[in-house]
Amino acid sequence: MTEKHDKVVHQLSLRNTRLRDEVVTHFTNNAGRAFSENELKQVVCSPCDRTTIYRTIKTLLQKKFIHKVVCENGVLKYALTPPGASVANHVHFECTRCEKVFCLKEYSLSLPRVPEIFNAESFHMLIKGSCKECERCPSKNK
Repeated sequence: MTEKHDKVVHQLSLRNTRLRDEVVTHFTNNAGRAFSENELKQVVCSPCDRTTIYRTIKTLLQKKFIHKVVCENGVLKYALTPPGASVANHVHFECTRCEKVFCLKEYSLSLPRVPEIFNAESFHMLIKGSCKECERCPSKNK
C-alpha cells in the first residue's frame, strides 16, 4: 500500500482497512475501467465475503469516489469517478467480446429534456462494440 492510496482513503474521511486500501488502489491503478463486484473480489488479497465487498463499494459510491455503470445484461459495474467529471452524465463503452467496460470521460452529455411531469436527475449512455484488444484477436469470441 502506497502513501498516496492511504491519503485517498483519509481524504474520503474513511477508516483505513486493508480491503478499502486494496479496492482504492485497484480503482486508482485502473482508472477508466469498470469492474463488477465479483471482479473486485477476485483481485483483492484480503479475505472478504460478499457483504464486506458490497459495503466497501457502497461507501465509495456514497463518497462519489466511484460511480455505477449499468451494463446491457443488467450487471452492475463500478469505475473510478474521473476528476471534475459528472458522475452520472458521461458515456461508457462495453466490449461485447471480452465484456470489459470503459469510461469515456471526454464525452460528457447534457441531461435531455423530458416532459415537465418528470424530474430527471441523471441518465447513462452505454455504447457497445469491440475494443481494440479484441479486434486484434479475431478468435476471441464471447
